[in-house]
Amino acid sequence: MSLYEQLKSLSAAAHLAHTFFTHHNACSAFIPSPLYRDIQIMVKNAFFCVAKTKHDNLNGEFFLILLGTDCLESIFGLIRSQNGSDVNVSTYSLSSRMSGAVECHSILSQRPEWDRGPRQLRLQGLSVVTGIEQKVDHLNPASWKGDVQVSGVQLMLAWKSG
Repeated sequence: MSLYEQLKSLSAAAHLAHTFFTHHNACSAFIPSPLYRDIQIMVKNAFFCVAKTKHDNLNGEFFLILLGTDCLESIFGLIRSQNGSDVNVSTYSLSSRMSGAVECHSILSQRPEWDRGPRQLRLQGLSVVTGIEQKVDHLNPASWKGDVQVSGVQLMLAWKSG
């Protein structure tokens, strides 16, 4: 999908969620209030980030897939692996584990060949039809095929089309 198509789909999702959430018979029975709020904030954030990129670098590219939490997941994966099965930590323990995880992340960024990555983040069972190889670990800019140039995106049109 192109960046425009992605924004159009996000707009459609936001409008559908709004329609169902504000319907007098559905409200929070359709979707919990915190989740509805998070969806709307995520869509707003995507549009604002594209707008800021257009303002700063009109000929730039923008990858919506980089707005995810993979970096945060990898840091918490390092924290969790430091003490095996003891996943509940105190504030003091978390601070010491966090400094160790950041140090590990720094080392692995200097030596990427040492990082095998977490097994839980690997895509499984994708067919040849999708065009995504099974060895890909999550989607990244190198594997993206759509047009992500911000210069061709009209934000208001994408919002209204959605």
